[in-house]
Amino acid sequence: MKKYAKIILIFVAITMNLELEAQEFLSIEKLKPFCYSFDIVDDTLQGNGAGFLIEEMSKAQFTMLGEYHGSLRISEFTKSIIPILDSVGYKTLMLEVGPFSGQILNSYQLDAVGELESLNHKFSVRYNNGERDTPIPFFSYVEDAAFLQESKKNQWNVFGVDQEYDFGFKMLMDLMYHNLEDYKKAELQDLHLKTLTVMDSLMTEDINDGENLTSSIFKSTILNDFLSEMEIVPENKEIIQAIKKSVEIYETGAWFDKNAARIQYMKKLFKEYATENDFNIYKDKLLAKMGAIHLSKGFSSLGLFEMGNTLTELAEFNGNTVLNIAFSMRYYLDGNELKDICLSENKYHQKLKILNQMGQKDKWTIIDLRPLRKILVHYKTADKIKTDVAKMIQRYDLFIIPKTEIEPSPNY
Repeated sequence: MKKYAKIILIFVAITMNLELEAQEFLSIEKLKPFCYSFDIVDDTLQGNGAGFLIEEMSKAQFTMLGEYHGSLRISEFTKSIIPILDSVGYKTLMLEVGPFSGQILNSYQLDAVGELESLNHKFSVRYNNGERDTPIPFFSYVEDAAFLQESKKNQWNVFGVDQEYDFGFKMLMDLMYHNLEDYKKAELQDLHLKTLTVMDSLMTEDINDGENLTSSIFKSTILNDFLSEMEIVPENKEIIQAIKKSVEIYETGAWFDKNAARIQYMKKLFKEYATENDFNIYKDKLLAKMGAIHLSKGFSSLGLFEMGNTLTELAEFNGNTVLNIAFSMRYYLDGNELKDICLSENKYHQKLKILNQMGQKDKWTIIDLRPLRKILVHYKTADKIKTDVAKMIQRYDLFIIPKTEIEPSPNY
């Protein structure tokens, strides 16, 4: 479970130079009045925190799940709340995947677990250390497929607002081929197989620290010939444009510029989805599940106004509210050994201790951050308190710490 120590979001906590008054306020005793507990039993929320959470989600136009990726618990949570949200008018799920990856996920109706297992087995990228990337990010596990299946059981629309990830390009090449008429597929079968072989070769070179796939993909004569043939189908033209846009984002030089281009593209895709699918931005409800940074209010830690801020401003402009949730982790299993992030000597893992200390081994913990904003602003030491924990309080409404995190179930 050591990977969870690596994937914890960069949410940093309060600095050592806070004045005593501020430190005392953020102690366990001071935080308790703002905390609720719940559990998930047979996909049902239970406990005093369940009622609080259901009420808050029901009032919101947009509920945002700011996750740390690869979590069984967060996928378990997502599955459990979909029927609740469905009962109060939610019918849309927005994900951190590309637009055509989103369409693939949306097409699964009866057996998302089986469909994704087949897709992952066919198109996963395997690395020398035994790890792998599945063609659609954040859908590597049975628990991920389970919440997707729950959304489709309730007849939700699922869509993606991110770039297409490079380890999914081979999947998209295959998708374009299968969009062709049968006669054209027969004519281009050999080129299709050669294209998949070239994609494997380019990805292998990328894995072995050769030229990046995104730098080399359009240098291949075979791939260019294949893409030229695929354009006979209008939808394939759109897929090619999505691949080109993703390559453009990957190849943008500076880290800030790369992220800025990516977030701008997310907003464009959201607008396109709303326009093309009659999603009424004034009243229709939406559940978003993405990395927490992308769902923050205000200025994110990447120095950008991201999707979370856009959705917040949109809802409030129209007289509605949002519920913005950040997830963090305290306990996790490393093999059979229980680990506590709060006991780690790693400075990175200590940064959220003041909030993570409220986490429990066998219960989920909610910290309502909203009441803390007024008190933080009230302090004369406000300038000193404007550390990343203060930013956390400003950027999110609720801080949820799952019970002990365990390994998810591979679905490939």
